Amino acid sequence: MPTLAPKIYKNSSAGMTLIEIMIVMVILTGVIVLGAMSLRAPSSDVRSDIRKLLILSKRLNQQAQLDQKIYRLTLSFDKEQPFYYVETTDKKTIETASTDAFDEDPDSSDFKIAKKFTKDRNSLPEGFFFKKLLLLEQGVYFDEGIAYIHYFPQGMADASALQITNTDETLSWTLIVNPLTGATRLVEGLYEAAELSRE
Repeated sequence: MPTLAPKIYKNSSAGMTLIEIMIVMVILTGVIVLGAMSLRAPSSDVRSDIRKLLILSKRLNQQAQLDQKIYRLTLSFDKEQPFYYVETTDKKTIETASTDAFDEDPDSSDFKIAKKFTKDRNSLPEGFFFKKLLLLEQGVYFDEGIAYIHYFPQGMADASALQITNTDETLSWTLIVNPLTGATRLVEGLYEAAELSRE
């Protein structure tokens, strides 16, 4: 009777070693971090850039009182290359804004760029533009050309709402300037004059 040779079983464990597990964990962590950065960074950068306008508006209100000058935030409504910068004048009064002339401002020659605020034209984040500027007390709005928000030595400012948005309006803000105090706030969404009057 033939003898049966004993079967030899090799240790073919399908488990992973500690080093392999650590390598997989490092790769997964890297993927998660990169994914989080790509999702979070653009919108947080945009919010930071938009907040710069809020801070600038507050500074202009304070500086107008300190220097006893009129300052204005100059805004371009060019959707391809929107920009803004600050100008100032020694004049004590200015013309009232009118929709009859978007680009023709009779006071323009009296205003000079205030380089301590904006040395050059500042751009909005890529894909964003100024949609509309509502000058609430004057009952006019601008959505093309050049428009202005003025800050006066007496602590007052143009009653205004500046709409900022991206192309598909998924991210939108309205910069609201109080006429009596020059105080500025930034709210999410595109606010219209009727909505602001109810607040």
